[in-house]
Amino acid sequence: MQYRIKHLVETRLVTTAAAYHEVQTLRQNAYAASQKNAPTLSFADTLAFGDAKVFGLYRGEALLGSFMVRIPQAASLLESVEGGLGHYPTTLPDKLDCIEVGKLCIDPAYRGTDLVKAIFEQVHRELVFAGRKSILICSEARYLKKYRTIGFKQTGLVHKVVRPGSNPLEILVSTQKVFGIYGLHVGPLRWNLFLSEVNREMVQRQQIKPSLPSLILWSFYSLFNPLTFLIENHRVSRRLTAK
Repeated sequence: MQYRIKHLVETRLVTTAAAYHEVQTLRQNAYAASQKNAPTLSFADTLAFGDAKVFGLYRGEALLGSFMVRIPQAASLLESVEGGLGHYPTTLPDKLDCIEVGKLCIDPAYRGTDLVKAIFEQVHRELVFAGRKSILICSEARYLKKYRTIGFKQTGLVHKVVRPGSNPLEILVSTQKVFGIYGLHVGPLRWNLFLSEVNREMVQRQQIKPSLPSLILWSFYSLFNPLTFLIENHRVSRRLTAK
């Protein structure tokens, strides 16, 4: 399987019941491959949130991945927090300064590719469009290392979801706007791996108007791009050799 396919994929909003049914089928297959129970949230339930967006990653008309973003209001009940804990802890960032990401799934045939980058680039766009700073997500223990790699931090808040057979989930947080600068929460290598392309794109489209400190930081981080490229190529080579 080719690793770099992100540039061949288009991220689209899922806006119809037919497209959502396709997402549900992908979720069932992807979750089954990971030995997890797929979420059963219906299209009507998703619309009822009033603050949710479901995205699909398409190569042509083939659906390769999906995820959901919620931009909560004060009265919103978040599945990743209140859904498991029953309350919103004061140790988490202000709910009105967060977005929630969930229902992530990738076609099992495309795991190990850079599709995860496409997912979190869109998540970053939604964070910026909403004018918020932090991302909330839940993860099983086996995926914690992967999320830490892209800038999430463990909170120690663990809960069991209501679906039978599900594993305990820990709430993770990534605060991506520190001192008014997107990207300051990660070092230069992670920034080049996951945020540099989407930040440059959003600046070109005038969706971000970076401050002078942001430009200075990004220019400094860009010096590490060649090293990041070598590290990524080394990881890809190891992955292909292992197969």
